[in-house]
Amino acid sequence: MIDPRASHFAAARKANGGKLETGHLPMIHAALDAAGVARGVILAPAGRQSDFDRAVIGHLRREEGVRSKAYQDHLGYWTIGVGRLIDKRKGGRITPDEDAILLANDPSRCGKEWREYVLTDAEIDMLLLNDVARFVSAMADWPSWQAVGGNVARKVALLSLCFQMGASGLRGFKNSLSMVEQGRYSDAAANFMLSKWAKQTPARAKRVTDMIRTGRL
Repeated sequence: MIDPRASHFAAARKANGGKLETGHLPMIHAALDAAGVARGVILAPAGRQSDFDRAVIGHLRREEGVRSKAYQDHLGYWTIGVGRLIDKRKGGRITPDEDAILLANDPSRCGKEWREYVLTDAEIDMLLLNDVARFVSAMADWPSWQAVGGNVARKVALLSLCFQMGASGLRGFKNSLSMVEQGRYSDAAANFMLSKWAKQTPARAKRVTDMIRTGRL
């Protein structure tokens, strides 16, 4: 669930030249209180998440690792949470709506760079689920994605691949994706394992392709 105040904070940030100072937040909250705008939560309670949401959060947390503080990846780009790229040099970011929520949660973040933030677990999952939604949207019209239907494990596997190499990178696996589309899951898993990706991250590749092959988490 998105904080109903997020859009108001984003608008205030934009009107102030892209920045909010610590002193602005109490005034904005007071105005929104007076206007009757509720203070929302940043993430749906676990019981309201889908089976896919819960499975993909757990999988990506294990595979990518979880960092509440920003760190530089192996290429030197700033990253936070579960693989969220925030380095502007590489097109990374926290969206205005996300940042509005993070600032509302902790006003001391005002005026700081994203790499100075320290995130809570709930905030990390908020960013992660937003990334998951973005990748699901990118794959929504792919025949391979549609072919796996409601099988959570295979959806998690495809999402994991997309998360690791990007939609454009995964799209290049035409033969493997075609096998998924045809329901030839064992063949698809074996073909993925022949790739450069599998040689670079063999343990993860085995775990992901096992989900494709078996349809089980």
